[in-house]
Amino acid sequence: ALYSANFSSIQAALKKLPVLN
Repeated sequence: ALYSANFSSIQAALKKLPVLN
């Protein structure tokens, strides 16, 4: 549950910063 919320925030950050892209 908590991890899912954190993952969402992390995914948003990754989308903003093309690092894994």
